[in-house]
Amino acid sequence: MHYIPAFLIICVFALSLVKKIGKFTIHIWQIAIIAAFLCIITNQISLKVAFYSINFDVIFFLFGMFCIGVSIEKSGLAKFFTNYTLKYIKNIDSLLLFVILFCAVSSAFLMNDTIAAIVAPIILTFAKTLRVNVKKLLLVSMLAITIGACASPIGSPQNILIVSHMSANPFLLYSKYLVLPTILNLVLLFLYAKFSFEQKLYIPKIKL
Repeated sequence: MHYIPAFLIICVFALSLVKKIGKFTIHIWQIAIIAAFLCIITNQISLKVAFYSINFDVIFFLFGMFCIGVSIEKSGLAKFFTNYTLKYIKNIDSLLLFVILFCAVSSAFLMNDTIAAIVAPIILTFAKTLRVNVKKLLLVSMLAITIGACASPIGSPQNILIVSHMSANPFLLYSKYLVLPTILNLVLLFLYAKFSFEQKLYIPKIKL
């Protein structure tokens, strides 16, 4: 019966890529719930063990961070910040440098999932206003968020799970081993993005 979990993992990945069967759209959370339910009813894991495997510290942390993210967007702070920043973007290099640094640093302290939700509308506004390729700019921002999250113990839910089992100061350990690789990867991302974009921007007149 040990093949059942492996089979379910393969199904989860496959269905996550397909996302649609005929007329039916499949959401990732639906796939995960069904797979978890099948694990329980096939006795691969008991209900008690499944319940105690839930890390409520991570869940409550995620809840708090998403509340902060939504409040930033709903309050109009994200829109104000976007308009204010556009005043200082003069060329493609300054745009890419700002997007990469902002996304990376923010995700290290506010968690990558939260920043992804906050940054997406900001990036869309940048792309529309400056008339650049929206898909490329979104890709650069998401890569920067992913890379930046690696440098902090609270950068992602996975990092939080890891540090929950650590006795030493997680911030010192992450800084010691992951800050330098993170910086190097961000430099490489900037160079990649620089040569992937057109060099001219439409610079609008922004009034706050």
